[in-house]
Amino acid sequence: MRYEVRYVALLDIIGFSNWILSDEDGACVAKLSAIYSEIRSSLRPYTEDVSPGWISLTLFSDMIVLSTRSEPDGTRSDQDIISEFLWCVRRICLILLKHGFLARGCVLQDSLHHDEVLVVGPAIITAHEYESKVAKYPRILVIRSLREKMERDEKLKTLLWKSADGLRYLHVLHEFEKFFRNVPDVGEQKAEQETAFRFALESRQTIDRSLSEAADRPDHFEKIRWFADYFNTSVLNVYTARSKTWVKRLEIDEYY
Repeated sequence: MRYEVRYVALLDIIGFSNWILSDEDGACVAKLSAIYSEIRSSLRPYTEDVSPGWISLTLFSDMIVLSTRSEPDGTRSDQDIISEFLWCVRRICLILLKHGFLARGCVLQDSLHHDEVLVVGPAIITAHEYESKVAKYPRILVIRSLREKMERDEKLKTLLWKSADGLRYLHVLHEFEKFFRNVPDVGEQKAEQETAFRFALESRQTIDRSLSEAADRPDHFEKIRWFADYFNTSVLNVYTARSKTWVKRLEIDEYY
């Protein structure tokens, strides 16, 4: 066993621990199993087909740890590795959103040992500090050296967004933004048939439900509202057609 310098993501499934505590018939176990199976299936090209052993995934209760070797292997540049790794992180967040959950955490580059049975190293300690004490909202913070690498690359920089409190976070709704930017060219009627549009509608319902459930818990409501603002910015503010009537049905404003 030895440490490697790896790109690491630590994601907390928000609200899942409360569900586990209130679960009496084991429904949450089945739900978690379904989520984990979908994540593994979605990431299979990177875990088995493209580069076996390149990326490692561990699920512990309501925590997900994803990591990959950060050294270029001769076939992919550092930028390629970061781009593929961040795609996997975004994909996990969208799968969680599809199943009705938001994620909070961080991505960083640091020392870690990650295999089928053991995850240990400075990266996990640092990541847990940021997830539990700094992230606060349903966002994936981008930390230190990884952030600096992204800032030096024009393509990766588009995945790096800035919060009002100055922290940089991963633009997990990047695919949503790309889809809605293309709607004027594709056409509204055709766009409604796309999976991305249906997924956006389902995501809006997830966020609406979360806001409703948090109505009597101000601290929790504030966190969900942060994501609602982020969703509105990602989906609505990029739609550049002459009228926004078509896309207004996606706006989250019921609890404002």
